[in-house]
Amino acid sequence: ESAAQSLVAAGVVAVAGAACSGASMGANSVLSTYGIPQVSYASTNPGLSDDSAYPGFMRVVPSDAQLGQAISYAMNQTGDSYPAMIHETGDYGSSTADAFEDAYGSSNICSTMSYVDTESHTPAEFYEEVDSLMNDGCDSVVMVSYPMDGANLVEALRDKGFTGSIVGGDGITTTDWLDEFTDPTEATGVNAVKPASGSQTNLRTAFETECNADSDCSGGIYTNEAYDSIRIIADAYVNRTSYSSLEQAILDTGTNWEGASGYLTFLPNGDAIGNG
Repeated sequence: ESAAQSLVAAGVVAVAGAACSGASMGANSVLSTYGIPQVSYASTNPGLSDDSAYPGFMRVVPSDAQLGQAISYAMNQTGDSYPAMIHETGDYGSSTADAFEDAYGSSNICSTMSYVDTESHTPAEFYEEVDSLMNDGCDSVVMVSYPMDGANLVEALRDKGFTGSIVGGDGITTTDWLDEFTDPTEATGVNAVKPASGSQTNLRTAFETECNADSDCSGGIYTNEAYDSIRIIADAYVNRTSYSSLEQAILDTGTNWEGASGYLTFLPNGDAIGNG
């Protein structure tokens, strides 16, 4: 909120960001008061779909509600049917876990556990949770984790002899996830889902060529989405006089937008349709 206040004081007319959902929510409470629209490149919390609670908020990434539905579908393909839900307690873990529960049905979930993500997890830190879910008779695990904690959770499950299905979200779909394991073979059989990548547009090809040639850009995350957020705001600002507000100009500019992250269309509430 303090960062948003400083932007208001600086006289900004629109904001690209914030990155995490909690920061976007806090910023919106300030920016919306002054009628300043924001376009986030990475905030995925389903709650941000409520445009009455978060007016003027738009995003170029899909809501985690879609991720919850995809995890539910993946779980249904495993042959198991009574999963434990284990998730980190941040906005990503909590919102995705809620979305999965809504899609799968809370009565079909064996148990739900959460943990605080840290930079120093070990498999032993998850033994209590694993013992609990195995004693409860859970036949599978749905996990919403980041790479390091996700790897340690899987290793804890293997250490305890758990043989059921394991399904995760996009936090464990990084290309170097196996590097987090002491024994990478323990990841065998783990399934995970993530939002589909956008179309390979001409702008995406041009942007990624330039990005890959720059060490700061190539080492970043959400770079394509950040570029689109800024570019859409800029184009909308240039054409704002044709609209009733800058927010409306942004929504209209972001319709069939050919961006660096693929084709984009905003829904009336500011959500991006996504690519499935």
